[in-house]
Amino acid sequence: MKNRWYAIVAAVALAAAGLVVPSRGAAQSNPARDDRDQSWTRADLERIQRRVEETMRHAQAQLSRQLAELQARHAEIAWAAQEPVLRVQEQLRQRLVETQAQRATALLAAQEASVRARQEVERALAAAQDRNFSVLVTDEGSGWLGVSIQEVTAGRVKELKLPAERGVYVSDVESDSPAAKAGLKAGDVITELNGTRVEGTSQFTRLIRETPAGRTVQLTVWRDGREQTMSAELASPTNRLRTLVGPQARSYSYSFTMPRLEGLLSLARPILGVSIQDVSGQLGKYFGAPDGEGVLITEVNSGSPAEKAGLKAGDVIVKVAGDRVRNSAELRQKLQEKRDQKIVPIGVIRKGAEMTVNVEVEQPKPPVRRSISRRVAI
Repeated sequence: MKNRWYAIVAAVALAAAGLVVPSRGAAQSNPARDDRDQSWTRADLERIQRRVEETMRHAQAQLSRQLAELQARHAEIAWAAQEPVLRVQEQLRQRLVETQAQRATALLAAQEASVRARQEVERALAAAQDRNFSVLVTDEGSGWLGVSIQEVTAGRVKELKLPAERGVYVSDVESDSPAAKAGLKAGDVITELNGTRVEGTSQFTRLIRETPAGRTVQLTVWRDGREQTMSAELASPTNRLRTLVGPQARSYSYSFTMPRLEGLLSLARPILGVSIQDVSGQLGKYFGAPDGEGVLITEVNSGSPAEKAGLKAGDVIVKVAGDRVRNSAELRQKLQEKRDQKIVPIGVIRKGAEMTVNVEVEQPKPPVRRSISRRVAI
């Protein structure tokens, strides 16, 4: 093919030059002119050869340009055919990631709500520990007045214009009781009993129960901004029981104590204040997690230790105190192990780069003993 092309180009060049190469017979017929013809023919052949080479270079350059144009056009056509497919694939991948993130966020929100509810129960149980509940802890001969009382608080002192923060607040008066017969009302404050200043509910309850039934006591009461004096004849609490539950009622004395919760509360984990989601496979590799496994932070709670330390939604937790974590279960376990540490280093992947953030986690709180105002029936 190449030789044929050379022959065609040479013929074209000869025709363009208007040269004719003499035949072998003509050259032999005139020896005197052979030298001239041969000399002229060599010069022309050199010139023709140069023209042929130039023509071939031009043709090769033109063919190369045409070939490059064809290749570029082929690439454009191929990309134009492939681009919609790639675009659809990218959209599907993004939707898959968003759907997984939304599903994980909803699941974590439900888990966080469950955790908060459990913590509320734990706090309520902690507040209630060591509280003794008594049911009519009385003797047969002790006295009964028939009122429900509460401690006098600073707010009540201001509201009722009391001279001092002492006494007991009468929150309820039972009907047909010694208190009702003496004229006591809800909202009164008993400040003295038989001349003894009343300091609080425990003291007043003890004084009433130490007074035998049938004895009359003198009560100093604060009502409507001034003191009043009343007399009440104490009755027997057995009569009260018979009134409430019938003539067969008997009095018992017992109490029980709520169990301690130290063992339960010791299981509490340090709190980061984040919503999380396990990532693996393609989703994990998309976020740059090692081996495609880690714990994605989907939300950071406002004012939480995580926010104060600089953790952000989109970070992937891969380490706790240098230990590798691959899922939320391992994260919780590592935080449980580090509950005695004030500062916990958290290793995260952010925008493909690994970094360490020191988080001052919220430590589990010990049980809180609270002073609770209780209604006491005496």
